[in-house]
Amino acid sequence: MDIARLKERITIEKLTVKVDEIGNHTNGWEDYYSCYAYANTYMVDETESKVDYENQTIAFSVRACKKTKALTSTNFRVRFKGKVYNIVSIDMMNYDNKEIKIRCKKEVR
Repeated sequence: MDIARLKERITIEKLTVKVDEIGNHTNGWEDYYSCYAYANTYMVDETESKVDYENQTIAFSVRACKKTKALTSTNFRVRFKGKVYNIVSIDMMNYDNKEIKIRCKKEVR
């Protein structure tokens, strides 16, 4: 893995359940881990000769560590340059314990 290409800072957020003083449960996102990553260019789904910007996807390559190996697509998301990306899939890159590729889709609000 060429660590010189890891130039972009991303923040991985974890879904947590918080309980207030009267027992109400609410879901919320809190920072889990921040690291440098290689961000592949945007891949856009095109339909009927028009570009649908709500379907922008991006792939991040990060170094493998204990925190990144625990990622799942349901309980984590990525924040990058002020935008939020939901994790679509996580590729352990042949389980060589060096690099993890996180494929994400831009969150539509």
